[in-house]
Amino acid sequence: PATKILQSLHDGTLVLEGNGDKTPPSLSFLRAACQIRTSKDIELVILHLLSHYEKGKTKSQKGEIEDALFDLEGIALWMMLTKPKPAERRKRCFDIINLRSSRPKGRKKVDKYYNPLSLSSKERHAVIDNLENGEFGKGMDSKIGKAILERLNEHELITSSQVKKIQYMHSTLQIEHILPQKYNKVAKWIEEWNEDDAELWMHRLGNLVLLNQKLNSKISNGHFVEKIKHYKSSPYPMTRRISDSYLEKWTLDEVKDNHFYVLDFAKCVWGLAV
Repeated sequence: PATKILQSLHDGTLVLEGNGDKTPPSLSFLRAACQIRTSKDIELVILHLLSHYEKGKTKSQKGEIEDALFDLEGIALWMMLTKPKPAERRKRCFDIINLRSSRPKGRKKVDKYYNPLSLSSKERHAVIDNLENGEFGKGMDSKIGKAILERLNEHELITSSQVKKIQYMHSTLQIEHILPQKYNKVAKWIEEWNEDDAELWMHRLGNLVLLNQKLNSKISNGHFVEKIKHYKSSPYPMTRRISDSYLEKWTLDEVKDNHFYVLDFAKCVWGLAV
């Protein structure tokens, strides 16, 4: 059973029933977390929760597991971003499993003083700080950036009742830098950006969107007015938003505006208010 559950998680065939009006957990985000070094330990908790989900006989029982999976997203995000030591990650995972396995009598005491499925105020601050200042457009952290942007786009599709447009995120999906990494080879970009600002904002969330690999290669170093023509037809709402909200230019002001929009959206999706 465990092998079957993991297989269905990783091949994208596992489907949850839904928990009423509550925000559903994202199995695609949790799947991505299992592929990232600093959050891969979360797979053990996912297996534990999904095993109980399979055994659930009532909608209430299944709904409780879906709530736990949603909370687990926050823990996975914290692990991705803050990169705790392996021993700390594993302890957190086993604390979650032990909490879920505890008898009701003991669970009340644990919940009151320490709930391993909830981020502490300090942890939420650390997550927000990393989202605001992290560079997700280069190196290994680009996997984290891609997972974050996929999750936010998925949430947008769900809340706008476009569930059918959600598809399993495949390997050809890439991060697109709106201000391109080789901006200094394009005269119009050079006119609008200085080196210091470009270096500071190039790889932050405000300058990143999702595109498929073929289109990303085609427009990678193009100027903004050319890029937004292609953004308009993107299946990803946060990519389309760029073409709807910023019509003529992509300067430091526009990047900052979009960056804090994305940051506020992430806080909302993962309940990161402090």
